[in-house]
Amino acid sequence: MADANDPLLVGETLEAVLIPHFLYMITGHIAMQMTGGTQADFGPGDIGLVPAGHVGWVVGEESCVLIDFGAASSNV
Repeated sequence: MADANDPLLVGETLEAVLIPHFLYMITGHIAMQMTGGTQADFGPGDIGLVPAGHVGWVVGEESCVLIDFGAASSNV
């Protein structure tokens, strides 16, 4: 589980994450909102490219399991 001490978040505020995500959802649901207001929701089987400048949260009670290909998204 990522938190403020996660190496990917060091130096970031939890108000807006400044790194992009290239993710594949395994279980659970998450929502991401970009600083411009656009929102995207992801569930099992979804693939997503989320740009820097967003906030995210788990939707519902089910644990969220995903693969984040991290820096790979900057090469897409």
